[in-house]
Amino acid sequence: LSIPLLRKDFIISEYQIHQSKAYGADVILLIAACLSPLQVQQLSGLAKSLGMETLLDASLSYGHSNGWIESKADFLANLGKRLVYHSISEDSLGLSVNGKYGYARFAGDFDVSLNGKRNTYRLRVLEVWVKRGKQWKIFARQAIK
Repeated sequence: LSIPLLRKDFIISEYQIHQSKAYGADVILLIAACLSPLQVQQLSGLAKSLGMETLLDASLSYGHSNGWIESKADFLANLGKRLVYHSISEDSLGLSVNGKYGYARFAGDFDVSLNGKRNTYRLRVLEVWVKRGKQWKIFARQAIK
């Protein structure tokens, strides 16, 4: 069983991507709310050139706790505009792998601004990952309050 190593941090520089590779990460998390669209493009390109992947699968279905569902394009377009993540603090994590699918379940406190209103939400999240070749990508995410 081979489980990919994810560096889950606020990646904002090329140095952090090189550092992630040196630590053995297979995947990095880029939070577009912290980056310009150009930075997202540049940093994801660097990660790919180093043999690492970013998290979003092309067919991503992203479900928010308020019932709002987004496609990958909607999700990326709204980050940093309609929806801003200030911090995420998880306090539990469960992982399982079944063939080409991986499942992550966790609970945490999400400090976010939605349409300019800042609030902290206690959420439980289920993420479904799919392995495409040697790469893991997030396929679906659902959060509940």
